[in-house]
Amino acid sequence: MAGNEKDKKGVTKRERQDQLKEVKEKVENGDFKLIPQARNCHAKCWRTFELVVKAGDGEEEENTGYVHCRTCDEYVKWTGTSALNRHVCQLAEVKDLELLSAPSPAKEAVLDATAECVAVDLRPLSLMQGPGFLNLAQTLVLTGHQFGKVDVKTLFSDSKTIKRRINDLAEDERAELYPRVAAAAAAGEMSCSVDMWAEDSRKQNLMGCNVHFPSLNAETNEWEVETKSYFTERFPTGHAKTAENLRAFIVQNFEKRGISEETLKKICFVTDGEQAQKNALNGFWREYCLAHAYNIVYTHSMTVAPKNFQKLTPEALFITEQVDVVVKELRKMKTSVKNKVILDSQKLAFPKLFNTSNCVAFVCGSYEKIRRILTLSKAEVALRALEEMNTGKLAELAQYLKDLESAVGRVGHTHGSALPEVLSLCELREADSDFMKGLRILLSQNECISVLRVLKIKDACSDLVHYFKSSGLMEELPTSLKQYMEVRWSSCYRMLDSIRKVYPEVRLNFTQVRAVLERKGQTKRLDEIPLEFLTEIVNFLEPLKLETERVQAKNCVTASLPLVSYHTLRQAYSPDEADSEPIRIMRARLYRELENVVQLTDTHKIAAFLDPSFRSFRNILSETEKSEVHGMVRRLINESDSDPQQADELQAAPTPPPPKKTKFDPYAAFRESAESLGDPVEDEVEAYLREPLGIDFDHTKQLSWWMRRADRFPRLSKLARRYLCVPATSAETERTFSDAGWILNKRRKNLEMGVVDDLITLHMNCRNKIRERTTRLKRKQGKRPAKAVQVQV
Repeated sequence: MAGNEKDKKGVTKRERQDQLKEVKEKVENGDFKLIPQARNCHAKCWRTFELVVKAGDGEEEENTGYVHCRTCDEYVKWTGTSALNRHVCQLAEVKDLELLSAPSPAKEAVLDATAECVAVDLRPLSLMQGPGFLNLAQTLVLTGHQFGKVDVKTLFSDSKTIKRRINDLAEDERAELYPRVAAAAAAGEMSCSVDMWAEDSRKQNLMGCNVHFPSLNAETNEWEVETKSYFTERFPTGHAKTAENLRAFIVQNFEKRGISEETLKKICFVTDGEQAQKNALNGFWREYCLAHAYNIVYTHSMTVAPKNFQKLTPEALFITEQVDVVVKELRKMKTSVKNKVILDSQKLAFPKLFNTSNCVAFVCGSYEKIRRILTLSKAEVALRALEEMNTGKLAELAQYLKDLESAVGRVGHTHGSALPEVLSLCELREADSDFMKGLRILLSQNECISVLRVLKIKDACSDLVHYFKSSGLMEELPTSLKQYMEVRWSSCYRMLDSIRKVYPEVRLNFTQVRAVLERKGQTKRLDEIPLEFLTEIVNFLEPLKLETERVQAKNCVTASLPLVSYHTLRQAYSPDEADSEPIRIMRARLYRELENVVQLTDTHKIAAFLDPSFRSFRNILSETEKSEVHGMVRRLINESDSDPQQADELQAAPTPPPPKKTKFDPYAAFRESAESLGDPVEDEVEAYLREPLGIDFDHTKQLSWWMRRADRFPRLSKLARRYLCVPATSAETERTFSDAGWILNKRRKNLEMGVVDDLITLHMNCRNKIRERTTRLKRKQGKRPAKAVQVQV
């Protein structure tokens, strides 16, 4: 295992790190002290080092064999001057470092080398824009500055060494993360977003878990919700994804990291609606991913099944009920020995799929034979039902259902291409009987036709985008068209919106493109998309798309958003008289699905209450509902300890910074104003309701508001730390799987699972550290670039 390999003196890397850590602790405790270099040490390297000696009263201090680097604040084993000369400071950590802009000749040389690197190694053009590569490049520049001309071949290690170092860094990250997560879980101030994913190459199931917990930002000295990748593990091959197996797998991975099953009951899990995961977390605190709920709302609103078209008039329903009686009797007779010979001739004609269309067609086509069978079998009820049928209407109904099934399909979902045939079935004809006219009129009033009109526009737009991409005409457009992907519904909105933006130019200004389409006979691709209706569809989908993005926001509190987001969508999709008929029906369908699918829980209400700007529930809840929420909060704080558990790192905040420029707030109508004041009150809840919001309140940093008032509201502040760290969605875990897709591709499918977990851990948990190091580097602008970077030692 990496870290266990011994050096020439028989000391492992882990042991060496433990020794250096012990030396640092003794210096901090006063057992050791730092003194300047010895008088007989005159090497240049001693300018940045000082000796570590045992603290004592005598004049002679006992040397410990270690030195301290003042530049990088690291402790080093002192075995001689040569070892000190080999010491490479972590220059990217130096706070007083000043960087200069690169001169033009240097830029040109680097640009040439970059182009050659992309072409020779076949790397993406955006390779040099990643924070990881910029950190590497900055380290190389600083290394050259410190050590002069260095052969880069001697700087880089082979793949096995890099793999071991990745594991070492990941283990260091976990060693720092796991105790923090365990402490947060024990206090109940943590949540987890869990999801599963099947990687493409081997089709193996992976489970990812991200943890969310409050922490103190060392730079701003404010509370914030921190999100970390906790584990990514492969689900055991050959095990079924049952609720029992999933529960055991989840508990096992948490216990392996120091969190017991009993502690897990204190924290909140956020998952999608997958039934196995839902059942696996029975007995735990679980919340439904709001983004997944919005996706289901869109899917149900924008899809129709063939059965949704089979709405019949009362006369037709009576016929189908009678047919059902006859078919049920025949199905019972099919296993009867007495009637075996009689039914042998009917086996081929008997429907394999007993749906309405098949049964009606079967009875209509075999009416006389069925009547003889029922007479011989003395099935009086079924015979009476058969004789009560009107054979003429039965034949018309059979033909109508056959045509309808041909248009909309039998199973699955109906596509927009079915619209012309469905509209044809709605047209009244002179030869139609009153019975058929009733069926056609009822079909024309079906709301699914409006859905088909929208789906037809979507399909036409998808075909147009595909044609432009495959024909090479995309370069003629001012902006590129976005393609639709089935797995992401928001891509449908982006596709429609991209066509809406470019559509007028395609129709009016780009005559050359128009001429090409005319020459190829493809102008119908444009004519099938009416701009006005397309704009209506885009405007209809926009609120749902915006709310989905807001509840999936990164690096901010989203726990309080489900309640206000749901009410925002209810307002956005309430009836609008300005809508056309199809959009009016679509708006009603989405509103109905919104109420059926989205499940607001007590957690969402409590989290919204603990967001200071939403605590009054303005334009959201009634007075009775507000009182219920206040009662729930009071019960929670009464169940907690009278003195909340305060971590050592949570201290009073410094003087608040000056007010920032006001940002656009989509939920301003639901927040209370900053000037709200109140009178003295009895309990924390009443005091909190009357507490002024303050002009320094930032609606993306609610925990900072609670930190400044932790002494005034000790119980509520503890409750806020618990509920405001629950994310509204499991989007962070899905982003982790998206990153894993870049790691586990077809060319890297043989990577060990441990390496995948290490890479994901470092990718998610360490990229912020790289950005922090980069932002601490001060850029100094000058008329003429300096020859070297000045480093204060």
